[in-house]
Amino acid sequence: MEIAGAFTRFAGYVRTSTPANRKWLFIKKRFIKQSWI
Repeated sequence: MEIAGAFTRFAGYVRTSTPANRKWLFIKKRFIKQSWI
């Protein structure tokens, strides 16, 4: 649960950050999806 909250804050930070960080968000998303299974 704590990780989900941290990820939400991280996603919000990236959303307001530079477009270059969007690639990092995509990688992070993929990583979380893989560890979710």
